[in-house]
Amino acid sequence: MILFLRQLWGELVKMSARKRTYVGFGAFLGLEAGLVWILNTPPARRHFQRLIESGGFDFTDYWSMLSLSFLIISWTVFLLGGIYLALVMGDIVAKETEEGSFRLLMSRPVSRLRILALKFCAGTIYTFALIFFIGLTSLAAGALNRGWGGGMFIWAPEQGVFEMYPFADGLLRYLGGLPLLALSTLTTASVAFMFSCFKIKPATAAIMAVTVSIVDMILLALPFATGYKEFSLLNHMAVYAKFFANPIPWAQLVKDYTFLLGVDATCFIIGWLAFQSRDFKS
Repeated sequence: MILFLRQLWGELVKMSARKRTYVGFGAFLGLEAGLVWILNTPPARRHFQRLIESGGFDFTDYWSMLSLSFLIISWTVFLLGGIYLALVMGDIVAKETEEGSFRLLMSRPVSRLRILALKFCAGTIYTFALIFFIGLTSLAAGALNRGWGGGMFIWAPEQGVFEMYPFADGLLRYLGGLPLLALSTLTTASVAFMFSCFKIKPATAAIMAVTVSIVDMILLALPFATGYKEFSLLNHMAVYAKFFANPIPWAQLVKDYTFLLGVDATCFIIGWLAFQSRDFKS
């Protein structure tokens, strides 16, 4: 176990040495600033004022740091966060293959399954780190704009969630939802990891993973593709928003996250089988 952790640390060090690892962190800082500005324009404020007051609540109290933070992450993470995860996870295996470093690894008494498990674990840690960074910096951006405190307004129409929470309950829900959000986006990372194990360029692996996400979004949005909804990755990933419902539909959350974890495991197995069949020595 100690040896595995040392090797995992080595994978994290290698990941941290690549510039594209930090692209998502920097991009979201700029994006958050832009969205806070957009959400405070008169048309946006009027729209959300109508929604909040339609529930009989005070707009000045519920148009708060928590409300802004939730809107920012719910609008951006699944698409833009998925793009940056695909860039890193599409690179994690394919880049070393392209550079030829796997020839050295194959000369040592270590199985290919162990190598991939280490890389997948490192990618999982990166996924959680990126999502927590996005969540906490969005919270900071909301606090800088609206100040500390205020109620939390939750609006996720596609998941049928419309709730209001006092500050303490809202903050607990927001922080408690971040691990679930990271678990949702791990599926995008797993798809990119699978493609990275194939005999393709790192950029191609990332593009294919992004393509899967975009096609999934398009099919889910088509009004006549209702039968596809149960198979849509995004539909299951977006169950994260139901964590903010009152009461929390735990059975639905368990069902959807079991599906997503099954997809993650399937992607890993397919990637491993593809990687296992490749020749790095000739």
